[in-house]
Amino acid sequence: MKDIDCLTEASHLLSVLFYEPSEVFADGNEEFFNEYENIVKTYCPEFNEFFKRLRNSFYDETFENLRVDHAALFFGPFKKLAYPYGSVYLESERLINGVTTREVEKIYLKAGVEVSEDQKTVPDHIAIELEFIHFMLVKIQTEADVQENKELLDTFVNNYFTPFADKLAQDIIEKAETEFYKTVGEMLKLFVERIK
Repeated sequence: MKDIDCLTEASHLLSVLFYEPSEVFADGNEEFFNEYENIVKTYCPEFNEFFKRLRNSFYDETFENLRVDHAALFFGPFKKLAYPYGSVYLESERLINGVTTREVEKIYLKAGVEVSEDQKTVPDHIAIELEFIHFMLVKIQTEADVQENKELLDTFVNNYFTPFADKLAQDIIEKAETEFYKTVGEMLKLFVERIK
């Protein structure tokens, strides 16, 4: 892993961007972009150009276009254009909530993260996986069991996250209608390259 501070901040930013736009930007778009602007400049300069594009494209689109693009990519109505679930990309049956979903959940439990039974999102959803990476990177920086945490994170990243997230990023880049989500896909692709 290269720059751990950058990966920590980027994983958090990216996880947020995969939620429904009305959840992310409910308190006003300026607040969101202002909150992350200095973080990106300080910790992740290689993401800075993408972040500027993200901000600009947000203002170039209507909010409704962002919501429609997000829904088309990740929810359907009939077929999702970019499945946000690891098992769809990792398993030949392309099922949501497959065998690899349970394996990911076991890794979460091993790290001390319990998946709530009333959790609406499947454990191998891209946003949840990015939040888990953020959690593990913070643990590596703040706790004594650094080697054990690094090994667990490496197993997760190499076996479950990067093989899935790299393909998902490509699908988003190719199939998104808005520049905003194309940029999210490009940011995810860069993140995958950096965390390998």
